[in-house]
Amino acid sequence: RLPTAALTEVSDTGWIADLLQFMVIPVALVGAMAFLAFIYRYSIRRPQYQRRVWPGAFFAIVVGTLASAILGYYVANIARYALFYGSLAVIVVLHLWLWLWCTAIILGAEINIALEDLKDSQALAKE
Repeated sequence: RLPTAALTEVSDTGWIADLLQFMVIPVALVGAMAFLAFIYRYSIRRPQYQRRVWPGAFFAIVVGTLASAILGYYVANIARYALFYGSLAVIVVLHLWLWLWCTAIILGAEINIALEDLKDSQALAKE
């Protein structure tokens, strides 16, 4: 473990803390995309090429992140869930957020399937 004096020296530099704070979100998004690519590759029975799962994973992460940002803006500025649902508003918004992410993940898998079918049909057309 690092001594506390070393930790305070690192936090006093400023630019290192700013860099680490900036890198948290991109690293998390790349990790989530790698996890989705892993799920897309190994969750089906037929063999899947690694390079064919990345477009769907990228699409799912981009759409899910945009949907989260739009939902966050909508809930914070436009919708008044507390008036309708009271203390259950958090559960309603959480279910809506989960539904948006699940839809993005399923659409990413559909894109992978469509791209694979396109590649297979192009390979059959060449023969």
